[in-house]
Amino acid sequence: MKTITPRQASKIVSLLEQAIAQREVAEGATYINQQQAEVIKYQVLDIYSDIYK
Repeated sequence: MKTITPRQASKIVSLLEQAIAQREVAEGATYINQQQAEVIKYQVLDIYSDIYK
């Protein structure tokens, strides 16, 4: 079994940290997009209710 150098291990850890951070950002963006979609949906429903009063 081969061993990895401390430098290689450090690089792997750094890449994993970057991947985790990117995933957290993506999840946050997804949440924000869902909230924006809800707001837009209710704005459209308000417009329709005004039209059909």
